[in-house]
Amino acid sequence: MTDPRSRAAQKLAEAEQAVSDWADGIRQGAERRVGSSEPDDVVTDAAYSQALALFRLVRNAATAFADHAEQIERGDR
Repeated sequence: MTDPRSRAAQKLAEAEQAVSDWADGIRQGAERRVGSSEPDDVVTDAAYSQALALFRLVRNAATAFADHAEQIERGDR
């Protein structure tokens, strides 16, 4: 059986991938709405900008967990 930290890290990685896939679908719609696939154009789409913000939250959570979970378990400060 996998230890809880490893399982949590895996689930966070899966969540990050799922949100990335979802945001990609939002990006495709944004490309149609703005009539361009250029990143500087697509990011101006409100829905895609919001999707990117949500993705960053999930990515930051996964990164923070990976960076700090072991230290927290050990009681490090």
